[in-house]
Amino acid sequence: MNRFIKVSKRMLFIGNFRPVKLQWAVLFCALSVLPTACGDPEPQLGELGAVKGFRGVVAADEPRAALAAFDVLSAGGTASDAAAAAFFTMTVTYPVGAGLGGGGICIAYDAVSDKAESIDFLPRPAANGGTMMVPGALRGVASLHARYGRLRWSQVVAPAERAARFGHPISRALKNRLETSKAVLDGDLMLKQLFLTDAGEVKNEGTRIVQIQLASVLGRIRSKGVSDFHGGKSGKLFVEDAAKLGGSVSIDDLRKFIPTWKATRTWEMGNEIVHGPSEDTTGGVILAKMVDKYLTDGNFDATAQAEISASAIAGERSKSSWGDAAVAVIDSAGNAVACQFTTGVDMGTGRMLPSVGFVATPADSFFDRVAPMLAHNPNLDQGYFAGASSQGIAGMAALAPAAVRILNEGQTINQVIAAPSESAGRLQIVNCTKAPNRNPESCDAGTDPRGFGLALGQPR
Repeated sequence: MNRFIKVSKRMLFIGNFRPVKLQWAVLFCALSVLPTACGDPEPQLGELGAVKGFRGVVAADEPRAALAAFDVLSAGGTASDAAAAAFFTMTVTYPVGAGLGGGGICIAYDAVSDKAESIDFLPRPAANGGTMMVPGALRGVASLHARYGRLRWSQVVAPAERAARFGHPISRALKNRLETSKAVLDGDLMLKQLFLTDAGEVKNEGTRIVQIQLASVLGRIRSKGVSDFHGGKSGKLFVEDAAKLGGSVSIDDLRKFIPTWKATRTWEMGNEIVHGPSEDTTGGVILAKMVDKYLTDGNFDATAQAEISASAIAGERSKSSWGDAAVAVIDSAGNAVACQFTTGVDMGTGRMLPSVGFVATPADSFFDRVAPMLAHNPNLDQGYFAGASSQGIAGMAALAPAAVRILNEGQTINQVIAAPSESAGRLQIVNCTKAPNRNPESCDAGTDPRGFGLALGQPR
């Protein structure tokens, strides 16, 4: 072998190679005598596998959104990058609860600055009123990414664009939600063609669907940024389509929409500071009442949940299909994000805007019943818990006790999610019992099995 190496080295330094000696030089490289020079380079930031070992933990209402978020963590993205990727993926794979025509609230914790804050990008009324709200999801997610993200904007949008352009199979999570919206789907030609069979039934799980109009919008957003919607071509198409369906949203409404960063409502539980949305939204008020009640009384039975929920919504009727979706993420550096997105009700207005391929949020819906939660340890500068729910008030009625039981009583995610519950709320929770950047084995993720979402990154 030593003789082979010596001969090969002499051949490498000969100025005029004969063909046979060039072959020996190539073989020398292929045998990895010089692995750093001849082997595959290590994945760089933005490439799958850039993060070795623990990537983080993710839970989301829709499996492909969770996978997209986990890939982003693998590529070195932050929790905010992952949440953004999950959102864009859900606009394609889970439009019952997340869409470019909707909005939401996220709470983010940054381990570097040891700071937590919420961003409110809920839909807002148009200046001239009308049946449709001004969507805020795109600017909200873009602001979250700009403040706390690390990867390029195009990297968090591209997976969703590919899924829309080349097709994706209907997941069990989506089919489950579509079954409750058949009447809505049957009332709109585009929705009917996309999701229903000729016999009027929801298409089977695994059926591949393509969304060309939505792919075109996502492509422009990927390449041109949010300005394409809030003042550019996609925005103009949205305004024109909305007007034909009774909406009064103007291009000026889109240009003026600015998401709002806010201080969170906080509680102390053990060594952690727990964060919820500020109490200037209905969801924030409801969540605060629930957590306060639990911490004061030391228990939170179903009767108390129902009483608080009823008083908080001031007699407004409850809806079984709230049109929302949740994602929770903690990354390997201890950054955390919890988001709840909404289109008001399942499939929003129930009318697909034909030029852009998504639905708007109806003005008469309870679109502000969203309230994610997050917790961090101020002594260790690490995020420890992120949780969000779907199904509106029912989700909050499930999330508040779950957070307290995990953070204040030391229960596991599995104990909380697997416990029998009468609530229709669906939970997405990630939690670490120790600092995630030093004790990744302490981190876990859980998704409510009734919703067929996906949790990734649990210890094995």
